[in-house]
Amino acid sequence: PLSAHHEDLLAADARAILDYLDRTPAEPAHVAAHLVATRRQRRHRAVVRVRGRDELVAGLRAVAEGSDHPLVARSAGRAGTRTAFVFPGQGGQWPGMGGEAYRQLPEYRAEADRLATAIPAAGLPSPLPFLTADAEPVSQYELQTAQFVHSVALAAVWRSCGVVPDLTIGHSLGEVAAAYVAETLSLDDAVTVLAARAAAIAAIYLGLPAASGPL
Repeated sequence: PLSAHHEDLLAADARAILDYLDRTPAEPAHVAAHLVATRRQRRHRAVVRVRGRDELVAGLRAVAEGSDHPLVARSAGRAGTRTAFVFPGQGGQWPGMGGEAYRQLPEYRAEADRLATAIPAAGLPSPLPFLTADAEPVSQYELQTAQFVHSVALAAVWRSCGVVPDLTIGHSLGEVAAAYVAETLSLDDAVTVLAARAAAIAAIYLGLPAASGPL
């Protein structure tokens, strides 16, 4: 496997490996293992499929010269960048963290209200007091659902501005929001996960009481 940021650099890489083969008796398996272990996958790529040194040399020469060869397959990744929405885990939240957005951004408020309606319907306390005011959380249920609502509502704001993610990434609690925004997790399932997670964390950290919920 060969890869580089630019097609010319792919040829240069092939020439460097040819020079290495001229100086050492290395077998193809050794060369391949070294490349896999030490090289990152970049935009321009080539794979040389060989059974011995002679075929490896022939394939590398074709890559170096930019010529076709039956043992060589080439590809190029997309030129443009991709947009990712990254959702953080628990720990950075604070009372009223969504208050300004809730008051000033209609898209945020509409999404937060929609989610906040579904959460109490599942037997959990509303996250809005912690999210939009300076109320301290009564339980892990409020804290975790508030962070979920905040993340998803902010994603709705970005979408309303025409910024649509190609992929979503979440850390810890943020995985729930990432999966929901990616539409791989339903709202009902997301709330179930949040409830189970809140109950587990409340049990671990005895100073944070687990308020009564669906679990």
